[in-house]
Amino acid sequence: WENSENRNFVETEFEITNDSRSFVAAIEIFKHYIGTENAPFIKQFENYIWKTEDFEIKITNQIGLNTNQHNFEVEIMGEDLTDDDLLNFTQGIGLREFITQTDAAFWVEWNARFNFKYDEVRGEKFEGLLEKYL
Repeated sequence: WENSENRNFVETEFEITNDSRSFVAAIEIFKHYIGTENAPFIKQFENYIWKTEDFEIKITNQIGLNTNQHNFEVEIMGEDLTDDDLLNFTQGIGLREFITQTDAAFWVEWNARFNFKYDEVRGEKFEGLLEKYL
């Protein structure tokens, strides 16, 4: 990922069981499928999302192990829109001055501050984190 020039992500929402052990077992299966080199990052968010036909605005409180950060992201949803359209849209709603362009180095440092690999926090400690959401 750090060497990737094209970082496209797919967000998938799914309902989880209210049993932390079942959820941990599902992550173990997923981790086995993708391999230990690509252990998944655990990311904790509270999100508020507004969608239009052309854009999605997400206001987030990202919760790290030791700190949290409020931020936002604006994504292009329309197929024919460009980065200039995005910048014009964010200017129109007063967000452009707060936009930070990022690169792979930014996300490596961000992950170190706010996210953790599943292998770093597992077992009872991870189940304890899950209990807040279940």
